[in-house]
Amino acid sequence: MSSRSIRSRLEWCRQQSAQAPTELERDGWRAEEEGLRDALLHNDHSQHYRNRSPSVVERYAIGLRDGRASIRLALLDLAFGDGPRRGPGSDPLGSLGKGNGATFMANILVIDDDRPLRTFLRTVLEAEHYHVLEASNGRLGLELYREQATDLIITDLVMPEMDGLSLIYELASRCVNVKVIAMTGGVDGDSRLAAAKLLGARQTLQKPFSVDRFLSVVRYELAP
Repeated sequence: MSSRSIRSRLEWCRQQSAQAPTELERDGWRAEEEGLRDALLHNDHSQHYRNRSPSVVERYAIGLRDGRASIRLALLDLAFGDGPRRGPGSDPLGSLGKGNGATFMANILVIDDDRPLRTFLRTVLEAEHYHVLEASNGRLGLELYREQATDLIITDLVMPEMDGLSLIYELASRCVNVKVIAMTGGVDGDSRLAAAKLLGARQTLQKPFSVDRFLSVVRYELAP
């Protein structure tokens, strides 16, 4: 299931829930939507459905199962899909300061609770003539984007208050064409990045990454 199709299914569940003629049918559509969303956000609310109608429990399980299956397929896409997946070289200084970046002053929002990394990425981007805004978590990033929409959002996935997956979900629900690059590390990083792709992230970065790799995906997304 592609990013577009799973988001379409989430929207379809919401539409059917709003139009359902009975409360039981409405609950079933809502349960399926929550199952899909929980799989993508790495949550599991199965215990909340223990005392619900068997048909509603089944719909939640279907959504959860299908969402997890979509992540497994997205993991293959991360490994073999299109777009810039493997950056040229691993020089830690990359192309910083070479001046071959933006052809216009694009606005970029960087969201990460790691302040040193956030500051470094800002330095890299400003050296390429981009205008950069910063936020330390998803909630602040979402508020900042609502106040001043940017051409690109670069976000970590594991953060306090609102994580990156929840942020991308909120953005995709409200801003169809928003461009997002998701980044993360850790043992379950690949799974989170796959979920981010399904939720609508254009590109993904596994930490640690080189400056060349970072700039290549930024330029790709901002290319006219």
